[in-house]
Amino acid sequence: MKVCVSCLLLLPLLAVGAYADLLPVPASSFAVLGGSAVTNTGFTTLGGHLGVSPGSSITGDGTITLSGSIYTPPSLADSAHAAASAEYTILAAMIDNGGSLTGDLTTLGPLGGASCLSSGLCVYNVAAPAAGFSLDSGGVLTLNFAGLSNANIVFQMTSALITGSGSSVRIINGDTTDHVYWEVGSSATIGTTTSFVGSIIANIQVAMQTGATDGCGNVIALTGAVTLDNNTISTGCTISTTSSVGPPPVAVGTVTPVITFTGPPTVLVVTPEPGTWLLLGSCIAVLAAQRRWARATRPT
Repeated sequence: MKVCVSCLLLLPLLAVGAYADLLPVPASSFAVLGGSAVTNTGFTTLGGHLGVSPGSSITGDGTITLSGSIYTPPSLADSAHAAASAEYTILAAMIDNGGSLTGDLTTLGPLGGASCLSSGLCVYNVAAPAAGFSLDSGGVLTLNFAGLSNANIVFQMTSALITGSGSSVRIINGDTTDHVYWEVGSSATIGTTTSFVGSIIANIQVAMQTGATDGCGNVIALTGAVTLDNNTISTGCTISTTSSVGPPPVAVGTVTPVITFTGPPTVLVVTPEPGTWLLLGSCIAVLAAQRRWARATRPT
């Protein structure tokens, strides 16, 4: 029995050296989670749950197509809001190992890369005097995950996140286990036909303007409302931009997500290090030897 207990104590080592989705369950399963309310105009498609907490108002959901369920308090939305609030605090306290950046991210080259992501986590903060980040109209921000899995890129800002019409966030050299997070100190406005990527956790509210999309992420407002307008939002990057309810959205142009990942939403991925498998294998071998010895010495 002592050997078994020792082996069980070694099992947590299997998780060493692996990063996973920073946003915990159940918050990660909500495509949209409002604090005070959620309002929708037009035909919106959600890959995940829709909810509100601590408020209870959801309007316009009759023209929303979603793969999950709708939650209002008391329900799963309450624990999702608590988890998102806790994660917001954690994201805001992270050290910016990627450095401070200027407000308009589309003026920069690809961010991320093997150097910043060497630990699996790359964090950028906004440079003073700016307090928030922006994407210029028609501009492109490229995030390079350098072929790494279970990696996270985090953007911290004390003020607003604003994207111009037709702007986009593109991911290169990534996969479905990689994640992008936007910790927004006030409110986020995702402009008309913006092709966005990542989980937005805004302290106040989030406005998704006409035809804007968010692939591979969540749209969360902690205290205010989330407003939707002919949008496509997916936690798992598998959703089409065409709604199955009624006619297609009336938007400016055709919105095509730049993310082509496939697969279900990633909740937790643990990749054991080779050394930990060896350690567990040795432990199992000891157990087997212990059992054989006990049988050999048992009185007949």
